[in-house]
Amino acid sequence: MDRLKASGNMSVYDFVRELGKVTPLVYAADNGNAELVVLPAYPDELLNIGDSSTGNPTGHLPATITYQIIRREPGTIGNHPFDPGKVIKPTYREVLPREDEYIQLWGQWFDNLIQLDCWSTSNGEADQLVEWLEGFLVQYAFYFKEKGLQEMYYFRGGRFTWGTTEEEAMTRWRNPFKVRSMTYYVRTEKLWWKDLYKIKEIITRLEVD
Repeated sequence: MDRLKASGNMSVYDFVRELGKVTPLVYAADNGNAELVVLPAYPDELLNIGDSSTGNPTGHLPATITYQIIRREPGTIGNHPFDPGKVIKPTYREVLPREDEYIQLWGQWFDNLIQLDCWSTSNGEADQLVEWLEGFLVQYAFYFKEKGLQEMYYFRGGRFTWGTTEEEAMTRWRNPFKVRSMTYYVRTEKLWWKDLYKIKEIITRLEVD
């Protein structure tokens, strides 16, 4: 894989943006062209979707998934996410030739937790949506890894933020929606590079010698 191409590296922010683009397309294909809305986890945005308005007179809430990055730390060198022993700053990776210059590549690993909340107006629909989402993330893990994600898997169920139960979440938002939540772990790599002109490298070597 060419690490200088965008497809060879995916940050956690790239991941959630790609999730927001791809998930509705696959959901529509799997569910008779049904609508799915994927949004950042901000209450006002979700409430506005479900509000009655000129464009939405019945206050219909389509299948809705919200996402939030709830934990992000430098990548561990241990066997499990967030283990002690972390690489706390970018490290040198390699020098790559490009045309008449060299590219010096630096990188850093990050461990991330992303909370995914599935919203509906009924318990049954919320259960169906979170079940579909679990299957989608397993089936399409290869797609995100081909885009540059290093690792991803189911971390736990339930809510980490805005309370730990559906009742607490509803009280916090003061809305009638049903929610089912899960948290996914993703390991990402952020890359930086700088140009090293050959002539500068030659001069440096001569000075050192």
